[in-house]
Amino acid sequence: QHYGTEEAAVMALQAGVDLLLLSNNWDVYDPRLADRVHAAILRALDDGRLNATQIDAAHERILALKSKILR
Repeated sequence: QHYGTEEAAVMALQAGVDLLLLSNNWDVYDPRLADRVHAAILRALDDGRLNATQIDAAHERILALKSKILR
């Protein structure tokens, strides 16, 4: 209630979350929700609130877990 979806997603990534799960079951379905969150992440990368190294590290952890699960 205090933050919009876009800011909450950026804050989650800042806090170290590796994977975002977006729920689009508000009162009104928003077909552009993923696009808006993606744009917010790109803005946060551009303005320095997030850094690409952090995102790359999260991506590597996700790939490593996927590889481990699919063995």
